[in-house]
Amino acid sequence: GLGFNSVFHWTDVPSVVSGDNLVMFDPHEKFVPGATAQAKGIKIRFTGSNLADQFPHQMEPLCQFGCDMQQRFEGTLFRFPFRTDKTAAESEISKTQCEKDGGIDKLLHSFKAVITKTLLFLRHVKCIEVYSEGPDAHDKPVLMYRAEIMNRKRINDPVRSNLDSRRILSFGAAKDESWDTISSFIRGPNPVPLNKEAFYAKLQRTPGSELPRNQFLIEIKYTEQSTVPLDRNEESEPQKSFGNEAGAEEVEVLVSNHLQSSTVPQESNTTTDVLDEYLVSVALGGGSCREMACDPKHRQMKFLPWGGVAAHLKHNGGSPPPMRGNAFCILPLPAQTGFPIHINGSFELSANRRDIWYGQDMTGAGSIRSKWNSLLLSDVVAPLYASLLLHASRILGPGKRYNDLWPTEGAADVWKLVLKNVYRNCQDLALFYSDISGGKWISANTAVVIEEFDNASDDGKQEKTVSALSSALLAENLSVVCLSKSILHQLKSSGCSCVEVTPAMVRSWYKNKCEHPSLQGVDQTIGLTVLMYCANDLRAKHRLRELIGLPLLPLCDNTFCAIGMKDDPATIVESRNYYIPNQIERDLLPNASSFLVDVCTLDTEVNDLLKDPDFQECTNVSALDCRGFVDLLLTIYLPE
Repeated sequence: GLGFNSVFHWTDVPSVVSGDNLVMFDPHEKFVPGATAQAKGIKIRFTGSNLADQFPHQMEPLCQFGCDMQQRFEGTLFRFPFRTDKTAAESEISKTQCEKDGGIDKLLHSFKAVITKTLLFLRHVKCIEVYSEGPDAHDKPVLMYRAEIMNRKRINDPVRSNLDSRRILSFGAAKDESWDTISSFIRGPNPVPLNKEAFYAKLQRTPGSELPRNQFLIEIKYTEQSTVPLDRNEESEPQKSFGNEAGAEEVEVLVSNHLQSSTVPQESNTTTDVLDEYLVSVALGGGSCREMACDPKHRQMKFLPWGGVAAHLKHNGGSPPPMRGNAFCILPLPAQTGFPIHINGSFELSANRRDIWYGQDMTGAGSIRSKWNSLLLSDVVAPLYASLLLHASRILGPGKRYNDLWPTEGAADVWKLVLKNVYRNCQDLALFYSDISGGKWISANTAVVIEEFDNASDDGKQEKTVSALSSALLAENLSVVCLSKSILHQLKSSGCSCVEVTPAMVRSWYKNKCEHPSLQGVDQTIGLTVLMYCANDLRAKHRLRELIGLPLLPLCDNTFCAIGMKDDPATIVESRNYYIPNQIERDLLPNASSFLVDVCTLDTEVNDLLKDPDFQECTNVSALDCRGFVDLLLTIYLPE
């Protein structure tokens, strides 16, 4: 198939040893005896033969890891002799060679960068090791690096009060707790596996809530042996490792580099271990994706609504480095998703096997492949992503590490399908943390969302505003959630229902409610911040009149009162005027502090707003003059 054909990038004569047989391929019909145009290679039963004595130089490289080319080999061994400069020049398949320019080193280094990632969605491979041979054929292979699944723990769905997870996610909890649940569902009962028609019939009749879904915390250990300390920059990429499988038979992959290069260590005296933890969710999905897979007219396509997602949670017990996720079709593809997680699916791939098939202007089989990938992403991957976020929220708790798992942009149009549908699937899930009632997770449709401050803002002013505003609205018993600008934008653009905190929203809230717990107490800081926030979008537009009715006018007795309208008794909220005194007037009228506006607060912007002629022109606030002084005297002393 296309997968195996990829080995011809490096070799002209691949060979395979498995069980009792040796198979050698020779497309050129020039290396293997008896190769013809009709049979470009040979299959030989080596057990009980003298093949190893007859062709010692050909058999010697295959005598590795317990294989002696005489007895049955319980495993599978591939040999890919790399092209030299000479054989590459003569090859009709490829001119790629590994003899010059550090070709072997580059190949080994590139594989090191993805070795742990390669384990992510494999069902049976649990360990991959890479060895290097010495210049002498009898030298023992030396381990260069390895990746191995160390631990796998299934996690249960978190408690969701008043929430039907099956309705939201179209998935139900799998009955079988092993990693092999999905494979078992597809394969059917032993010893009689399901045929294709029987499987699709089973898939069609199984309720969506009963299709298998699993979530695991998986630990991957990456080990590298070298004679020199590792460069930390080179360490980071291979440390991004992922999980594999529990409950399946262990399989170990061993890779040996037969051609010795100058930079491959001859002996190991330094060992570096890296332990990473990942959250992996896999499932068979339903919806339109399943309907398309089960449609008899698509049977020859062998569609399978199988998907998975994986997020890096810990690196050596701490926070992991930033990750830009890859697309997977069991094995990683070069294509990046633009998300902070990896995405696996039973995708239809592009002709070069480097990306998934997608396009809006395709016809025929191309259109079918594109539609399949779209449905797989929207009906399987997107709900899985939402489920992963739900589990990650309970594992990591609120904070940056959890927030960084949210998708905010897709690398290409096809991945934007995931972006849109993830947020739609998150609509009713308790994925957003609020400090209300001591702290709890709430859904978007019950959240009051404040945009987080920009780290680049001046002198932390924006951070202080967001903090004070959050405290004020929490005191008002609102379920406040702080989200980044990018997450908030995706929520709104995906059509999710949430209340966004804006100056207009805050003005409306404080005008329409009679009692405001956030304004009680001797500390005016929160109220002053709220007042300034409410005026942010009005001052430059000369619309300060819209502040009328807000109970946010600071008085000299450390209380607040409502801002009224000037000279219009029919609409004045308070029945009297309030005055701005200078310091001498304030000292002379201590008993009038409840009628004097405080313009000596710690917030200079609020002070400037209250003294703004435009503000005084339309409100019941003015500078203290003779008439106002008499008014205050009568108000204070007339009762006596």
